[in-house]
Amino acid sequence: MRRSRAHLEDSKLEAETRRTYKGSARISLDVLYFQSNEHRDLDRKHVDYLKGCFQRDKCRRLEKRNHIEAAVDQPSLDAALRSSDVSARELLTNEPNGCPKLSFPAGFKLRCLHGQHRIQAAREFLLPHDKWWTVDLYTSDLNDNLKQCLHEQHSNEDKPSDGEAYCKIRNYHFQGDTKSEMRWKACLRGCRLKNLKELLADEELTAGFDALLDIPGLWDGMMMTTLQKMMAMGCKDETLHYLSNIKKGLLALVGGDEQALKRFDRPTITALESRAPGASTADAQFLRNQGRAIFSAFTDHERDQILNRLPMVDGLILTLSSFFKDLNYLQLLIDCLKRLVIVPKRRSVCETIQSKYTGVNQQEGQVKIQVTEDAEDTFVYKSGTDADRVDLGWRQLVALAMRYYPYMPRDPIKEDTVKKATTRADQAVLRQLADLAYQLGFASTQIYALRQHSSSRIAGDDDPQFPPLHVTSGAGIEMRQRSGIPRTQAYKEDRYSLFINHLHDTQAYQGEGITSFFVRKSVYLAFFGRPDEASIIHSLRIPPFSSGSAFDSTRVTSELRGASENSEADDRHLSNQERLEQERRELRRIEETLEREDLQERLAQALQAQQNLEQEKRRQQQHEKQEQERQEEERRRQGTREQGRREQEALVQGRALVQGGAFAQGGALVERRALVQGGAFAQGGALVERRALNDSERTRKRHTQIDMESLDAIGNQRGLVIVGQAQERQHYTGQEIPGSNLQSGRELVLADPTRKIGAREIGAREAREIRARETGARETRSGETGAGEAGA
Repeated sequence: MRRSRAHLEDSKLEAETRRTYKGSARISLDVLYFQSNEHRDLDRKHVDYLKGCFQRDKCRRLEKRNHIEAAVDQPSLDAALRSSDVSARELLTNEPNGCPKLSFPAGFKLRCLHGQHRIQAAREFLLPHDKWWTVDLYTSDLNDNLKQCLHEQHSNEDKPSDGEAYCKIRNYHFQGDTKSEMRWKACLRGCRLKNLKELLADEELTAGFDALLDIPGLWDGMMMTTLQKMMAMGCKDETLHYLSNIKKGLLALVGGDEQALKRFDRPTITALESRAPGASTADAQFLRNQGRAIFSAFTDHERDQILNRLPMVDGLILTLSSFFKDLNYLQLLIDCLKRLVIVPKRRSVCETIQSKYTGVNQQEGQVKIQVTEDAEDTFVYKSGTDADRVDLGWRQLVALAMRYYPYMPRDPIKEDTVKKATTRADQAVLRQLADLAYQLGFASTQIYALRQHSSSRIAGDDDPQFPPLHVTSGAGIEMRQRSGIPRTQAYKEDRYSLFINHLHDTQAYQGEGITSFFVRKSVYLAFFGRPDEASIIHSLRIPPFSSGSAFDSTRVTSELRGASENSEADDRHLSNQERLEQERRELRRIEETLEREDLQERLAQALQAQQNLEQEKRRQQQHEKQEQERQEEERRRQGTREQGRREQEALVQGRALVQGGAFAQGGALVERRALVQGGAFAQGGALVERRALNDSERTRKRHTQIDMESLDAIGNQRGLVIVGQAQERQHYTGQEIPGSNLQSGRELVLADPTRKIGAREIGAREAREIRARETGARETRSGETGAGEAGA
């Protein structure tokens, strides 16, 4: 289905190309025009790169891969053909050097679909008399699909930026153009596609970035390679707050007109990034001096209105580029605060720390605020609720991390004896962080463990400059130091001023330049914002320091000490014994709280271990069940194979029996035929034999009759008479017959030897003759018998 649909789309695109394509021509660079809202901003580095390519490898304008596409209406094209004396057929020539030169009237603008970087490079590189380029011409009524294909066909060659890819992917997603969305995702290299998928899985963060899609100039600062680190920090709320402040700052310049945000191009955003025109007169003057180089999509009247609103900007103008740089600074702060708690998966560090608030060391209706690290005047108290104590307590921990993050680096994951040893966290600073968390009402096992470290002041601690400077004379802090991790000197200057009473100060300051503290304060507010109840901070009444007023540190210090003395006066109403008793109760309550939390953590660990065991048991059972099912399936397969083999053997045997039965039936038939034939031969032989026997019997009877006649004749001569019929003759000697008186050499012929009848004495000669006749009779009988068997 997908293949057929893709084939149909390709067929439609090819048909539209054949319909609208008019050919190629050499056209002057002065005629070529690129509409700003249809193309990405001009990249100066890419233009310089193309100029270098022209210098090294010549400007190959006639090669097909270097052509650019443009759309022209048919009447304008016909007029250009007539004025150039070129036929429409000549535009369709396929010869490399055969593209005709086409001239358009003065002031005509040929709208190009892509290729603005190579055209700009050609304008700067080619000689004045040789400024032309090869253009593939299409009619202006080409459909959006072909226009999009022609516009984006060189995207992979130009390696689009992360911001351009993100905007294309999201815009096509909202349009429902899945094919184009997947094509742009295929352009992502390295870890970008994986990080983008993780971002899109979080609807809130995705919505925060999508809210900036209408500001095209911002997206050059998009860094997809940093998205994974951003999501792993556990600071979703802070991230969303920064992204929303980006849009708020730009909206302030255009008077809240969201449609006007679409006209902020990249040069404008680059000029505005990290500027503070509301506090720095130098920054405001710089933007005014840019003229038409910025806000080029606005009219002169609109540009004047924007420039008049520059003093209304609060803090730095934020962009996506500054956001990804400031993420590195936020990462350092969060690594410090993660030491106080164990952050569960899918929970933020802020939520986890605020959930550890127990109210320890707090007074009902009072909010404790740290304003200095002096042992005597560390905290002041003002009225507030539990919610105020939780929120401001979290913010004060962030402020301490801003002051001491270099001393609390993240612990290395594993030891590496080959590389240089990694810097370890300072134990005294960790104790100071835990002590502040404990003083502000937070308690956890990790906080209790960190409070066991030794306590001491950090080397180099001096009296803080109080209050900090926001503006200064001169240019102030450099532009490249206004985002990201602060430089060492700036960190040292601002370290002792990073308390929330200064960070939340709403006093408006203005001077020629801004200080590094102004940058730190702007970055803090960009991520964390101001507290819900600003009156808490305002009630401190700390006098601001500006370029036009003097600073009375003595008066401020006395007011802070007065506020501290008010809290101490309340404690004097209690006797020493009551105070000790209260401290013991508070200590017992803390210990019980810690024990309860420790027990809860152990119980949670035991439950987790039990769940792991149960899961392992279920996995084992499932594995055994799968193994049994596999064995059962193997047995079934074996039985099926055995049954198939037996059925095959039975089939072969049945075929053999059928064939054997046929052979047996044929053999029986042959045998029956042979028996019939043999019976016939046997009957014929028996008949022949009977005939031969009859003939032999007749012959024998005839011989016997002859012999009897002969004997009768002889007997008549000698006086011997033979009684009865002779059946068989045998010769005996005289001694064999008792009572006989035969002479030696004589024989007695008996007609019946058993009964000794018919005996007579004959001579030797007669006996030889009788034997000869008997031998001839036997030979005759044998010959007849053999002839009969041969016939059978």
